[in-house]
Amino acid sequence: MANVFVEEHEDGWVALQNKRPICYGATQAQAGELAHGLRPYDTVFGERVRTTDVGSPDKWRVLHHPEER
Repeated sequence: MANVFVEEHEDGWVALQNKRPICYGATQAQAGELAHGLRPYDTVFGERVRTTDVGSPDKWRVLHHPEER
């Protein structure tokens, strides 16, 4: 199982697997949902879009866990 990463793109949000786009969405949530629908057995990570005093936007958070087979 490979991971899927949802990143901000110039046209909205893109879900990438192995550095290849698998779907696009207007929002991070929409791109994550579409990616989860296409790859239900892979973990979908979303780019953190806020900066805090203990982190930076280059961190990732889990949007969807893989489904059981």
